[in-house]
Amino acid sequence: MALQEQSLQICPTRIDGSPVLLAHKVDRSRCQDRQRKRYHKCFTCAWNNNYVAAHGEPSQAPEPKPLAAVEEAEVQVSRDLEETVTRVG
Repeated sequence: MALQEQSLQICPTRIDGSPVLLAHKVDRSRCQDRQRKRYHKCFTCAWNNNYVAAHGEPSQAPEPKPLAAVEEAEVQVSRDLEETVTRVG
């Protein structure tokens, strides 16, 4: 069972690393079958044959976005909101 578990991949694994709402663990043959049948999520998947040919196979764990970048975006939204409230009020 452990060997089978290692050969599974998350479908879809987004190219940009974004989380997906519904994901499945599939083996390589199921992945290839979905691509042949033009599964609607394959074009954004990092396991897509064209993407793999150009960029190599993805790692199973997508890299999380740096916390500093997320915090900076939140701070900018707060500043924009403050400006809007100040102008309106």
